[in-house]
Amino acid sequence: MTKEQRGRLVITADDYGIRETVPITLELVGQGKIDRVAVLIREVSDGDWQKLRATGLPIDLHLDLRGLLTSGDEIDEGVFGRLWSFLFRLLAGRLSERRVEHVWREQIMLYRERFGCLPDGLNSHENIHFYPPFCRIMLRLADEYRVRFVRLGSQALLRGGEKGLVSGILSLLHGRCRRLFGRGSSQSTISITSLDWHRHGFDDIRLPASGQLEVIVHPERGEEYQMLQEQLLSRTSDS
Repeated sequence: MTKEQRGRLVITADDYGIRETVPITLELVGQGKIDRVAVLIREVSDGDWQKLRATGLPIDLHLDLRGLLTSGDEIDEGVFGRLWSFLFRLLAGRLSERRVEHVWREQIMLYRERFGCLPDGLNSHENIHFYPPFCRIMLRLADEYRVRFVRLGSQALLRGGEKGLVSGILSLLHGRCRRLFGRGSSQSTISITSLDWHRHGFDDIRLPASGQLEVIVHPERGEEYQMLQEQLLSRTSDS
């Protein structure tokens, strides 16, 4: 990896505030391996947020629906279990657009009340905002609260060979989300991918022809932590 290639990657660490994310994420931030961090507002402590704020990195709000889905807390939850939970609650009316917007608006307001500012960006736990009605909600909230950055990938979603069902579903939904994205004022990277979709980590990831690629990482997972340490240059690396 060259310095120029590293400069075109935006490495975003998700789930800051739960499990063992805080110390590991802060360690990697200190090494220049992380470019943005997504916090779970209902989980992160004031002290851990302040530590992150002191780094100067952009802090995104990781919108979540875990209270409605009763899933998303375990690191290795099965794909089919999460999908079934989502579809069942969607059909049962628990995931109405009105309810989702209410929950996410509450989280944005809680962020502002606790920390006296708005987040630098918006994304969602398990990328549930790629479901087009929820994508529309997130983009509308981003415009309303003037949050300039959203996780979407304005031109492409880069699939990998691992977790093909997950990336395949998101890829199918991505086209519709891209059309919604063009109607608002938010910004995003050109493309997006997740490190755990690539068997050999960064060695398997191909950069787009132009623009930046957002790579979602979960550094508390041992394999991903190792890839971040061994395969990724620091932002300030001269090599």
